[in-house]
Amino acid sequence: MKYVITGGSSGLGFELAKRCHQLGDVICFNRNVGKLGQLKHHQHFCRHYPIDLSVDSPERRDCLMSAYKEELEGHQYKLILNAAQFAIQDFNRMTDDAKRIFEINYFSQIELL
Repeated sequence: MKYVITGGSSGLGFELAKRCHQLGDVICFNRNVGKLGQLKHHQHFCRHYPIDLSVDSPERRDCLMSAYKEELEGHQYKLILNAAQFAIQDFNRMTDDAKRIFEINYFSQIELL
């Protein structure tokens, strides 16, 4: 079984990646490329793809399609949608933050399906 985790470079996503490795192959999509350098010693349990899910771009689609073709096509896998963002403020003032929040928490997740 393969496990795909968004936001796997730190926190809960990183711990999930370590646990899932005990069950199968792990593929992580991570926004924070800087943290990927710190994770070199964890390359033995996870393949990392640097991608910012908050930006709807051809690069995001290309990265997802490339990872799918290289890692997932023809395999069963479980998708763990860990990447997320939130903002606590008046909804009427969220116009700039709202697009980013919806890109990470909704639109990019649909694209992963």
